[in-house]
Amino acid sequence: MRLVVLPLRIGLMAMLLAGAACSPQEQAADPPIARGTTLTLAQTPQTDPPVLIPSGGRLLAFWIGSDERGVHQDARIVHQDALERVVTLPLPPIHPYAQDGLSAPDGSALLFWLDEHPETPERAALYAAWISANLEVERGPVQVSDMPVYQYALMTDAAGGAWAVWSGGAAGEPALFARQIDYEGRPLEARQIFSRGAYPALTYDALGRRWLFWLANGQIWRGQFENGQLAGEPEALTAALQLGPGDRLTGLKAGSDGTFGYLFWNVARAAGAAETWMIVGSFNDPYWAQPRRLNDEAGAPVRFAAPLDQPAAPLPVAILQGDALVLRYGEAGLLSDPIAVLSPLDLLRAPALRAQPDGELVIAWASPGGAAASLNLLRVER
Repeated sequence: MRLVVLPLRIGLMAMLLAGAACSPQEQAADPPIARGTTLTLAQTPQTDPPVLIPSGGRLLAFWIGSDERGVHQDARIVHQDALERVVTLPLPPIHPYAQDGLSAPDGSALLFWLDEHPETPERAALYAAWISANLEVERGPVQVSDMPVYQYALMTDAAGGAWAVWSGGAAGEPALFARQIDYEGRPLEARQIFSRGAYPALTYDALGRRWLFWLANGQIWRGQFENGQLAGEPEALTAALQLGPGDRLTGLKAGSDGTFGYLFWNVARAAGAAETWMIVGSFNDPYWAQPRRLNDEAGAPVRFAAPLDQPAAPLPVAILQGDALVLRYGEAGLLSDPIAVLSPLDLLRAPALRAQPDGELVIAWASPGGAAASLNLLRVER
């Protein structure tokens, strides 16, 4: 039995179809029998997990650091059980946040983040940089957006580059925009793709179709994302999660087991509690059930959840329930019983879950540690 990580490149669509054709017995995941070694990348005052980019048999790790030099963007190369030295990237930021990234050809990476624009400090813009496999900045920072950006999502394109979709424009009525960035970090034409939208999230189905989810008008919307625009009419799937005064949505992530889509809300309640809510549905269904709170076996709310950032059958989801980091697997719209990974543990935000080309899972997170957070990663051995 094996975990089938569904490839994201259009050139590998035959493998997507092969993964979809496997029987349920072939697609079941091997339970992890060892937990690997926890590596600490840095101690720094940041709440988000580090960004992990597969690069051959290694990982490129990126995060935002702060010390007597000010704020900077740092990186290091991660081997199986060892770390190379920390590199400060020559990307002079102001107040960077919300970093993310994708693999590019030859083991390089496309790194994205939000930051103030020097000429309009009250607004955040989306930036990108092309980083070599040796952590040299080949191009960047490049400004991707020419408007205020509130949230964004990424997906690989057909040629080693990326599609970026963001919510931007007027704060009261943000719209959705899309732009392609080639594998060398050069932005192509930007376009508006929907008149209203916040918190975009992207995923694939087993046929290789790209799907975009977003919030608008108190509902969850879905549209097929094709060549930088929505194909056909978008659909309002169900009512969105209602937040009370002082509640905050800290993240909206989409996952896919090929046939079913999964959408996870990570919510910080005004009273301080953290909760995760989810909806699940078939990509062929026009309507999905309303959001439900994700609980552990005892009925207590799950605090954080993060699906794998690419489709897999079944779909791994990293979850913090109580003080335990666990994995649950989504298949046919259902989540499996939890598999313990690490305990005790506390997180500042939802973890990040990535897969190496061979299917090995890597989890990254930020844990509280006084004045600075501890940025860690763990390879989950199968």
